Amino acid sequence: MPATIKTLLVDDSSVILGMYKAALKRYPELEIIGAAHDPYEARTKIMEKRPDVIVSDINMPKMDGLKFLKFIMEFLPTPIVIVSKHVSENPRLAKKAKSLGAVRVLPKHDGSTTQKEFFDALSQCIIEAPSVNLRVLAETLDVSGFSRSSNELLTIKPATVREIIVIGSSTGGPESLERIMWAFPEDTPGMIIVQHMPKHATKMFAERLNDHSRLIVKEAQEGDVVKRGCCYVAQGGRHLTVNVVLGQIMIHLKDGPKVKSVIPSIDVTLESVARLFANKAVGVIMTGIGDDGADGAVAMKEAGNIMIAQDEKTSIVYGMPMEAAATGAIKFVRPLDEIPKTVLNAL
Repeated sequence: MPATIKTLLVDDSSVILGMYKAALKRYPELEIIGAAHDPYEARTKIMEKRPDVIVSDINMPKMDGLKFLKFIMEFLPTPIVIVSKHVSENPRLAKKAKSLGAVRVLPKHDGSTTQKEFFDALSQCIIEAPSVNLRVLAETLDVSGFSRSSNELLTIKPATVREIIVIGSSTGGPESLERIMWAFPEDTPGMIIVQHMPKHATKMFAERLNDHSRLIVKEAQEGDVVKRGCCYVAQGGRHLTVNVVLGQIMIHLKDGPKVKSVIPSIDVTLESVARLFANKAVGVIMTGIGDDGADGAVAMKEAGNIMIAQDEKTSIVYGMPMEAAATGAIKFVRPLDEIPKTVLNAL
C-alpha cells in the first residue's frame, strides 16, 4: 500500500467536492490529488495524475457513473469507491455497481449519521481500496448491457482488422501533431504515431499530445491492445510492429538495428500493418527529413490501403512527404489542417 493514497474525487456538485476535500484532508493516510465534475474531465486527470483510488458519484453529466465505472475497469483499471444517494434508494443499483468493479459502495451522507461518522467510513473504504486485487476482480465483472454510441467514452473498444491509422513524422512533427490531434473524435479507430525521437523522450511527448487530444494518448508498451479512441506513440529506440491475436490488434516492440538510420522506423510499422491489414487501414506521412516511410507507403498501397502525405507548403521540412509522394503510393496530398478530415473520410 502506498505511503499516502492518492485520491481523485468525481462529482458534478462543486459543493460536494469542496466538502469532500475539506473533510478528507484531515485523514493523514489520504492525499486528495484532484477533483473532476464529469467523467471526461476525470479521464484526463486520471491520465495525468494516476490516482490510487477514485471516489465517484453515479448521477453525473455527459456519462453516468456506471458507464464511467465500466470504462475505468476495462481501460484504466483503478479501484473505485462509489458514493451515491441512489444506492440507498435502489439496492439493485449498488449490486450493479459492484458487479461492474466498484470495490466499495456507500450512500451519500443523508443525516442518519454524523458527518464525522460518514467521513470515517468513507476514508476507511478509500484506505482499504488499494489492497483489492483488480486482476482477480476483473474476472468476475459484468461487461454486458451498455450501448457504445459515438459520443461516449465507451466507444473505446478493440479495433477490428479493418481499422487502424498510422501517422509517421520527424522534424517538425511534434508541433504539427499537437496542432491537429484535437480534430480526431473520441471514437476514432486505433491510431499509432511513429515520431523520430530518442529513447526516454516519447513518454513525455505522448503525455503532451494527450493534453491536446480527445483520444487517450499513451506511449506504446509491449502487448498493448490497440483500441478505438486510443493513440499509441512508438517508443524511442525501439521499432513498433503489430500482430492480430484473436481478432485484436496487439503491439509488439523490438530492438534495432536502425532502418534508414532511424529507430523507430515508420517503414517498419507501415510494412507490418500492410502485411496484416487491407482496404481500410490508413497511413500518413508528415513533415520530416529523409525518406523513412516511402517503402512503407508502397507496401500499404499494394495491400489496398490509403496513404496520405502532408503538402509542401505546410511541412516544416518537405523531405519524407516528398519522397513518399515520388513513389506513386500517395493517394491524397493535403495541408496539415486537412489531414484529420482526410483520414476519417478515407476510413
